[in-house]
Amino acid sequence: FSKLVSMQDNENNGDAAVVWNQALVAVMERTKEFMELVDTSRRLLGLNDEEHPFPPPLSQPHLSLFYGVENVPPKSRAEIPRSFVATEVAVWIVEPPTLEGVKAWEEIGRIEL
Repeated sequence: FSKLVSMQDNENNGDAAVVWNQALVAVMERTKEFMELVDTSRRLLGLNDEEHPFPPPLSQPHLSLFYGVENVPPKSRAEIPRSFVATEVAVWIVEPPTLEGVKAWEEIGRIEL
């Protein structure tokens, strides 16, 4: 992981209003192995190669550390995870993506690594 980002800071979203309840994330490094996993996943799921693999509002690969709009801990009280080893990958559809939260989470695929 390369840095912590507070989704409620203007440094991340400029002057735009916060529209997502994902409040604190650790941005992942785009290693060769990770990007190969992204490419393979997108190909297996039939996603268009021209679509952005990391959609807004962050547009970065990340680990979500906190969701919510109230009592969000400041970045200064959080630590970047030193390492993270995944044993499986799951892909989810979340609808609707709103500030109030996601009402429906649907798992569409899972593989062991």
